[in-house]
Amino acid sequence: MTFTDMPTLTVTPNPAHTQIRVASDEAMSLVTLRDMNGRTVLEARPNATATVLNVSQLPSGTYILTATTPRGTASRKLVVQ
Repeated sequence: MTFTDMPTLTVTPNPAHTQIRVASDEAMSLVTLRDMNGRTVLEARPNATATVLNVSQLPSGTYILTATTPRGTASRKLVVQ
């Protein structure tokens, strides 16, 4: 698998305050948000190319968002303020 085979993933806004929009070029079966200790703090199964997640209850900090699609998994760093 080459880098160009990976799914395209966008997370906006970043930094976030109350909610984020996660979008991919193909349907995401699983979206996971983990803190920097690797603990899962939020999980969704959108089965869609885009979803909105509420992050307003999360403590400020840096998180890793991972989205799984049929082509593979893509990750992005997310800052919650």
